[in-house]
Amino acid sequence: MIEIEYSTDKSIIFAIREAAALYLFERNREKDIPKIVDIFLSVDDYQGDRVPASEVIKEVHALSNILQDTYLGLDLN
Repeated sequence: MIEIEYSTDKSIIFAIREAAALYLFERNREKDIPKIVDIFLSVDDYQGDRVPASEVIKEVHALSNILQDTYLGLDLN
């Protein structure tokens, strides 16, 4: 069976990181920025402009866990 590794553009991971930083600033939680920086994967480890989607998902889950916000600021009404 052939396994397919999905990938996404590196710009997606940078957009997620920027959104996480803005989220922290909006909630006056700037002090938590070093916590999230520690979990960022090194995009330089991947050649070209793509990173595995599975790694992006892991980073988003880690952000959610560290920030203790399942929906990362999304208001579900």
